[in-house]
Amino acid sequence: MPVKSIYTEKLALEICYHIAEGLSLRHIEALEGMPTKTTMMRWCLENDAFRDQYTRAKEQQADAFAEEMLDIVDDSRNDWVERENSRNGTTFVALNEEAISRARLRAETRKWLMGKMRPKKYGEKSSIELTGKDGEAIEVKTKLDDEINSRIIELTTKIGAVGITGAARGKETKGNKKEPS
Repeated sequence: MPVKSIYTEKLALEICYHIAEGLSLRHIEALEGMPTKTTMMRWCLENDAFRDQYTRAKEQQADAFAEEMLDIVDDSRNDWVERENSRNGTTFVALNEEAISRARLRAETRKWLMGKMRPKKYGEKSSIELTGKDGEAIEVKTKLDDEINSRIIELTTKIGAVGITGAARGKETKGNKKEPS
C-alpha cells in the first residue's frame, strides 16, 4: 500500500522560505513538522511546481550567503582573546588566530557555494589567452578556411574579369562597359 504524501503547497512554500534564508535541507528536516531530506528531494523529482520553487529558493539562498559573508567578516568580537603568560602569570591580549581562520573558512565556503549555485552572478570570471612564439598570435586554420579563401579568390577573379556591374547582374562584359539588356 503506497504511503500517503504529506505534501501541501503551504508546506512547500515554508520549505522554500527556509532554503532562501540559507538553511540546508538537513537543518530543515530537523525542524518540527518538516519532512525528511529524502522526501524533499523526491518531491523535487516528482513535482514540477515544487522543483521550480526549490530552484528559485536555491538562487535566493546564494544571495543570503552573500549577506551572511558580510556579517561573518565584519564580526570582530572574537578576534582578540585574553591569555595568561605561563611564566609570570600576567594576562595579555592576543590575536585569536583560530577564530579568524574559522571566519575565513566560513566566508570562503559560502563564496564557493555561491559560485556553484549562481555561476553567472557569483562565479569566477576567467579567460585563457594563448600566444605563439615570442608572444605573437596563434593562427588557427581549418579546412573550411581554405575552402572559403579559395572561393573568395575565385569570385574576386571573376568580378575582376567581368566587372563589378556585370557580375552583379550576372552578365559578362568586356572591360567595364555594360552590355545592353
